[in-house]
Amino acid sequence: TSEKFDQAVHEKKMAGARPDARGTVEQEGTVVVPHEKLYLDILEERKKVMYERPSLRPYQREIVDEVMASIYLDDLTVVAAATGAGKSVIISELCERLVKEGMSVAVLTNISALVPQLSKHLSAMGIDHNVVKAGMHDWEPTRSVHLVMEQSFHEKKRKELDLKVDVLIKDEYHIGVNGKRYREIINVLDPDMTIGLTATPLDEKGFLLAPKENIIPKGTTAELVKEGYLCQPKYLIPKWAQNKDYSSVRMSGNDYSEVALREIIDTPEFTAQAIEAMEQIDFGTKQTAVYCCGIEHAENFVEALRRKGYECDIVHSKRPQKENESAIESFKRGETKTLISVSSLLIGF
Repeated sequence: TSEKFDQAVHEKKMAGARPDARGTVEQEGTVVVPHEKLYLDILEERKKVMYERPSLRPYQREIVDEVMASIYLDDLTVVAAATGAGKSVIISELCERLVKEGMSVAVLTNISALVPQLSKHLSAMGIDHNVVKAGMHDWEPTRSVHLVMEQSFHEKKRKELDLKVDVLIKDEYHIGVNGKRYREIINVLDPDMTIGLTATPLDEKGFLLAPKENIIPKGTTAELVKEGYLCQPKYLIPKWAQNKDYSSVRMSGNDYSEVALREIIDTPEFTAQAIEAMEQIDFGTKQTAVYCCGIEHAENFVEALRRKGYECDIVHSKRPQKENESAIESFKRGETKTLISVSSLLIGF
């Protein structure tokens, strides 16, 4: 895609357009084109090559149809679809359908990486939308769709925008719905209906996020694998790892205690065995994502890999955002083969 974009820019330049010192663009001949227009033209070319309207998969179409059928019946509908089911595509299709019904929509997320991803999909659908996120603020009151980063929608911003919507769509619905901030946002936006999308229809205590009849379960991992949308996962669980004594690791909320687990696995012995298991699948020659139990564990693992001569990088919440973004982009381009993280490379990655 970047090659196509570069080509579009190159073609514009080869047509004779060049910026002069006054910030305008002179074409060959007598026509003078404003500098801004050249880049608007390039932006249009960029949209053509980057944003193609997605074709809905059958189960995605079923989800959208079922949600639309429920909008006048229930004030809460939760879509439970597996990771990789394409929830961003589903959200964009819902926005388009809801706007056609004359409704205003707020799409809410608290995961920074999802904002540009969702914005890209909305643009692919031709949906003009507002964005409320630090560094991405774009606001036009006449628009019907609003993409909102929860953390950026603070009290001052709420008063400034005075936003009310008919429908609230919350991505990763299992995150924060019982928290104070989310309740405050709900009170401000005052939606008639809420649509939640998640791969985990349980809260942190293990309870359903909505009454069973209000949950739409579609696109399970097994179904996506069977239909060819996801590859068949393969598991390698070394016997030494199975034979470890994990009896001291208790449940904390709806998950295992990270602190107790880290005491067992963040040791030189465990790390050496883990790297040896990774070497059995030639991880150094393949794109490999390694997930650790806490930042300290991740940093210790990186040091162990580097001592053995392996090149790798790391991302976590205490590193500068630019360094994290650079590491992720390098990994996506294949320049970095092994990337270590804790939870940064989960939702939206």
